[in-house]
Amino acid sequence: SNVVKTYDRSTSATGSAVAVQGTRLYNGDTLSGGTYAFTNANAGTGNKTVTVSGVTVNDGNGGANYTVTYASNTTSTINPKALTASYAATNKTYNGNTTASVTGSSSDIIGGDTVNFVNTSANFADKNVGTGKVVTVSGISLSGADAGNYSLQNASATASANITPKA
Repeated sequence: SNVVKTYDRSTSATGSAVAVQGTRLYNGDTLSGGTYAFTNANAGTGNKTVTVSGVTVNDGNGGANYTVTYASNTTSTINPKALTASYAATNKTYNGNTTASVTGSSSDIIGGDTVNFVNTSANFADKNVGTGKVVTVSGISLSGADAGNYSLQNASATASANITPKA
């Protein structure tokens, strides 16, 4: 049957065996157990394939009353993993503008995945010298080979940094 999980960089699946349409089990016979696996670990909705093997037929005759043929499920789902971007801003020397230099990160990224943060702007609240000044980061998006496996939860963020006097 359909399997739904959240992206975790693995192909593991928890499934349940069912008799497919056009076949049936008789007199209370059942299916149990089995090993289930996605054919790849990437996120996808309703188009992921899950393979099955090792199902037990409980028919009171060690499964001998049936011939088992395995059919993969091709309509399963791996939902993207939620990801919240946080940003750190770099201190700068006064230069007459509000532009800030920032670096994005997230503890939600699974080790080994390549996910980068892109933003359209990062600006201090004003251009003046000060400590702990708020930096607003806007237009956040994701890039990188594994970005499609994540769902960005925020398109903006704030950080803080200092603007020191120009010598």
